Formats: sequence, structure tokens, C-alpha cells
Amino acid sequence: MANMREVLNAMLYVAASGCAWRLLPKCFPSVSTVWRYFYARRNAGLFEAINTVQAMNLREIEGRKAPPSAGVIDSQSVKTTESGGISGFDAGKKVKGRKRHILTDTCGFLIFILVHAADIQGRDGAVDLLAAIWTRFPWLRYVFADGGYARLMMADMVAWRNQGFAFGRIAFNGAPCDFRRGDFVDRILGRMDKCGLPPCLLELEVTETVFVGQLSDRVHNCLETLAKAGVTIALDDFGTGYASLTHLQQFPVHTIKIDRSFVSRLVAVETGDAAIVGAVCATTNSVAG
Repeated sequence: MANMREVLNAMLYVAASGCAWRLLPKCFPSVSTVWRYFYARRNAGLFEAINTVQAMNLREIEGRKAPPSAGVIDSQSVKTTESGGISGFDAGKKVKGRKRHILTDTCGFLIFILVHAADIQGRDGAVDLLAAIWTRFPWLRYVFADGGYARLMMADMVAWRNQGFAFGRIAFNGAPCDFRRGDFVDRILGRMDKCGLPPCLLELEVTETVFVGQLSDRVHNCLETLAKAGVTIALDDFGTGYASLTHLQQFPVHTIKIDRSFVSRLVAVETGDAAIVGAVCATTNSVAG
């Protein structure tokens, strides 16, 4: 009977080092033994179950509800070896290999990961990811994504509506490169109108870096137009970087999202984060009022 503690250590060693199975050091159980246990547990979904339970436990430690109601989706293309397996060329990133789609909760804990060839565009590969998590995490009501996912996001919203699913606002990030394009507002509102979706179902997240520099006037006009159309404007990561209360007066902002570095330690009495968060909330409410 193999020592299961050592079998697990061997699995973690392979995962951390990225070495081939045949290069597993002799201090661990035999390669065939570790390989057999690994694939048996992977195929049974044990690793996914462990990750889910661990993420929920960590969320409770952070003072959150165990089931996440919001997630953040993103993708990354990485190079691979010539040893085989799925592979493709990402023309945008100039990378030949695989693309991994990752969904985390708003605390940064991994919820789900999907790996496919790098030549699949992010917005297309995310379809499989969202389909895979729909039944596993039915409590997810918000998925945050950058502007590259806008078309996919709206297609999903139409599908959810047609299937009778109730969903709240869908948030997506607006980066400086989005505002540099003169058609940003027209593309967003035009796609929503084409899909027959009201703009009030969208929430645009921006950080204060978009307010700084030559884009300031263009950003202001874009946000004004979107806000008048019914899109919710959220100021993300407030309290860090270029945080300024004048932005609350100069730009249409409906929601303030305080940086997690302040709210993640609210349960700790000895920190001054609770006072900072309270002061920010009181000040922003006064400015908004």
C-alpha cells in the first residue's frame, strides 16, 4: 500500500516544478503509482471538489458568504513545448501554445479554469467556460470581464433572457484603450439595442487611471452618454493610486468600489481599515448627495 501523503507530495512536486513524470525524484513513490492515483482522482473530479470547498472556506475567513455571487473572467496565452497536446497560435499575443481561461471570485480565489488551444479567441473560448460553470455555480449572478468580452457577454444575456433566467446587472471593465476608440459608446449601446437589451442591465467599471491625461475630456463625454442611457458607472479600486474625491464631482459615478486591500481585513479589530472604509463611505455619500 502506497503512502498517500507521499503520493500527494509527489503530485504537488510535479505541479510546482512542471517536470515530466519520468523525472520524478526517487524519494517519492514510483512514477506509475503516482500517475495512477493522480489520473484516477482527476477523472473523478476530486481536485475540483477540493478547490471548491477550499475557496468557500477561505471566503468565510474573509468575512464573505461561502458561495460567490460574482466572478471575474480573463484569459492568458502561454507557450508550450513540442511534446504534443492541444496547441494553436494566438496572433494577437504572438504566442504559440495554449490559452487558459480562468474564473475567480472577487477575492481572487480560483473558481474554475479551462485550457484550450491559443488560436481560439478569448470571447469564443469563454463560452465553454461559462457553460461549464453554469450548473456547478448557479449562485453566480455577476461576471466581470474586460471590453473584449462585450459581444459574448451580450449574447449570453440574450440566451439567459430567452431561457427565463433572472440575472442582475452585468459588469465589464473599461480600459484606457477602449476610450481611445471613438466608437466605444456607439459599439456598446448599438450592440445592446441590436440584442433588444436595455442599457440598465450593464455596469461599466473604470479605475481612476482613465481620468488622468489627455483622455479626460473624452472619458467624461463617454461616461455622460452611457449614464444618460441608463448604464451604471462604477469607480473601481477606490482608495489607491490616483484616488481623488474631485472625480466624484466631475464624472458621473453611481457606485464606489473600495479597494479590497482595505475591506479584506475589516474583521481584524486592531487595524484601522474599518475607520478608513467608514470615512470613505460617509464622504462619498456626502459628495454624491
